[in-house]
Amino acid sequence: MAEITEIIEYVRDENRNPTGCFVAHKTNDGNVVIGWSGYNIKTESVSFSRAKARKIARGRIESGSDCHIPFRMIVSLPDFEDRCKTYFAVNDQQIIVVGDIKDNI
Repeated sequence: MAEITEIIEYVRDENRNPTGCFVAHKTNDGNVVIGWSGYNIKTESVSFSRAKARKIARGRIESGSDCHIPFRMIVSLPDFEDRCKTYFAVNDQQIIVVGDIKDNI
């Protein structure tokens, strides 16, 4: 059985509308890198696409993007990090979040 190296979680707002996606990928060195994709229902001209959200989140992992993570994504991040720690059996120091959260907390 092949080892699963990625998990995905979709983020929803209080009305259950999709607002983003987290993708966690376990690297060869044992770390877990989390990428994200945010969707703004008020400004987007197209409807939410799971495939596009995953593609953007994976792209951020690959590029090491340092753009700001929207607050609406940050509030869901701790639960996803806990899920990653359990699923991949890693500790806090092995989880790397792609993006800048310092200005949003």
